[in-house]
This record gives sequence, C-alpha cells and structure tokens, in this order.
Amino acid sequence: GLLYRTTVGGGAAGWTNISTGLPPVAENRGINDIAVHPTLASTVYVAISGFGGPHLYKSTNALDTTPTWTASDTGIPDIPINAVLIDPTDTNYVYIGTYLGIFRSTDAGASWQVFNNNHPRVAVYELVANAATNTIMSFTHGRSTFKLVTVAGGNPGEVPQQTGAGTPL
Repeated sequence: GLLYRTTVGGGAAGWTNISTGLPPVAENRGINDIAVHPTLASTVYVAISGFGGPHLYKSTNALDTTPTWTASDTGIPDIPINAVLIDPTDTNYVYIGTYLGIFRSTDAGASWQVFNNNHPRVAVYELVANAATNTIMSFTHGRSTFKLVTVAGGNPGEVPQQTGAGTPL
C-alpha cells in the first residue's frame, strides 16, 4: 500500500507520499496499522499485511523529505502483522498483534519474542495501551478481549484477564 504524511493538517495539497522503501503496491500488501512514537514524531512503525517479505517497517526520520524505512521484524514468522503499539510508559517496548497472538520487543523493534503468556494463540487485530493502569487491551478474532499487564505495570508473565461476554474490565 501507499503511505502519505501531512504536517499541515491535510487539505488538497497537504499530503506527501512517503512510501519509498515500503513493499510496492504491485505486491498487493496493504498497510494494516501505523504507530507513531508519542514524543518523537519522526519515529514511526508500519505494519504490513500479506505473506512473503518483511511485515514491520520502522523509520526514525519519518518527517524527512524521503524517509528511510528499515525492516524491523527479526524473530517474527512470515505472517501478517495486524496491529502495532508503542508502550506509552517505555517506548523501547513495542507490541505487535499477529495471526498467532502477540509479540513484544524490548529494544525498540530490533528483536522480538512471543508475548502470549496464556493469551490464546489467535489473530489479534488491535492493541490499546492504558498508561494509567500499565495494561494493554488485546482485541482478538472470535476470542474476546484480553487485558495484559505490561512490564512497567508488574509481572509480564501474569495471566491475561479475559473480558467481554458481560465480564467487566
């Protein structure tokens, strides 16, 4: 897919194509999610769909005229990445939702490890952080919503709490 950026709030002439370095449109691989660093707008992660080739790209110069995109998915199987989340309390921690559950990086995307911790091995389509409670909500396909404690909030091995089906968060 194509990726466009605006630094002027959009409008007819306010968009710049910054897709150079991402998989070409001809590969039929769309952009599933984008995460922008909460304090450094030049750092951006882009999650890519499809199979074959990298599935997560990172730029640390996304505000430049022609940003550089680097594959950032070492340790991730060849599966689409549906969601990407930068931990708001420690931006070295990045989480991705895939067809096989959740993966976590503790080094700003340089390497990845499985972070399911009893979370079901199902497709995760959205990840949302709550900095006040040091938790992440995981939204899955057909298995409900799960709350996981982040490393900043306690034991990262804590069993996730299933929510939904009438269970309060």
